[in-house]
Amino acid sequence: MDRWTGRWELRDEERVLSGEPGRYVPPAVALLAPEHLPVWGRSHDSWDPVRTERRGQEFTMIAANRYNPVVQCEVSFDARYLVATTFKTPAESVDLVQQSAIV
Repeated sequence: MDRWTGRWELRDEERVLSGEPGRYVPPAVALLAPEHLPVWGRSHDSWDPVRTERRGQEFTMIAANRYNPVVQCEVSFDARYLVATTFKTPAESVDLVQQSAIV
């Protein structure tokens, strides 16, 4: 994820996915630039923040689904690196596995 240009690239052994600014950013990429996660209550987001909890160097934000507030998701952040470490919804769970690569 290039924070200046908004371009991103996600690779695995079989394929390469990439994107341009203003387009959908997969949660696996958005962990590195949390402003792209759909959890901030903006008009195009599907989740609205409800509360945060802090545990040492990590804090977790709980968000409610805009269309069904009983359904919640959570995003955990590492305050040292200012990245999201997990994004969990009832439908998916994405984790940042190798934080040492960020430094």
